[in-house]
Amino acid sequence: MARCFNCGTTEAETYRFCSSRKEFVCLACEKICANYSRSMLPNGCNCRLTYIPKDYYKYLCSTDKYKEYKEKYQNFNNLQLRGRFQSVKESFKASGDAVTRANMRAELAALKDLIDERGKSA
Repeated sequence: MARCFNCGTTEAETYRFCSSRKEFVCLACEKICANYSRSMLPNGCNCRLTYIPKDYYKYLCSTDKYKEYKEKYQNFNNLQLRGRFQSVKESFKASGDAVTRANMRAELAALKDLIDERGKSA
């Protein structure tokens, strides 16, 4: 018998498997999830977490800005890089200006690559 990971109900008629959490969710909870998309995404699901590729920011940014930000953050330590990444990511989500978001995507891509490079070498 299935059980919803969010509300705990076992009485729902239909459940879906949440691929990001690896648990079942009832349809009511699925529709109120912040990552739920009403329209089907190109990969055939409604969950944004399973659709967004890991290198999302890198595909959608200017290479010149990317190089500029990568040089800017080269001397930051890992803790500073992660903190900056989180703050820029929150600003990116809150911003509505297209130009600002484009610059933030380049900054996020540069920060993510620096964090990944240092994580592999450490």
